[in-house]
Amino acid sequence: MGTTPSATERHREYEVRRRERAITLAREADQMYQKVRHMAMLRGFWCRLRGHAYHLPQSTDLLEDTIPLAVTVSGIVHIPLRQIIGSEDRGEDFDCNFAPLQGHTRERWCRVALAWLEGTALEPVQLVQVGNFYLVRDGHHRVSVARAFGAVTLEAVVVQCFAVASAHRPSTIQVAYD
Repeated sequence: MGTTPSATERHREYEVRRRERAITLAREADQMYQKVRHMAMLRGFWCRLRGHAYHLPQSTDLLEDTIPLAVTVSGIVHIPLRQIIGSEDRGEDFDCNFAPLQGHTRERWCRVALAWLEGTALEPVQLVQVGNFYLVRDGHHRVSVARAFGAVTLEAVVVQCFAVASAHRPSTIQVAYD
């Protein structure tokens, strides 16, 4: 007759499986990062050839001719990712699809992607509303990872709103979405 494994042996087996899963998920996150970065480089090449905007629009571009409304913080709301079109201050780090452009984003991006893969709840992003669109104040990596994994909406807190003058609308900015 076979002997049943002891509690210590079962615990060791569990730990080995847990570590193997963690390694597999970390590799998957890193591969996703590499894929997204590669696509960003290709998109950048084609955008430069065609003369299209490539970097993420920033608040300096999108807030001219807007009217600041009272600063109010919303509760947690679900915002369609298609409506998140720019950044308050990180336009050089991400392209127009929120794909990372700078190497220094890799570690943070992979940590967020790993949390996503593990099903860990992430903090809501902080957004600034400009008419019907949004700029990211905090959470660029979370937006990037959510787009990479094909999410449609994202939990957010809207921290400030601006009304858009009729002469300048963010919808006139060409936004590519994969």
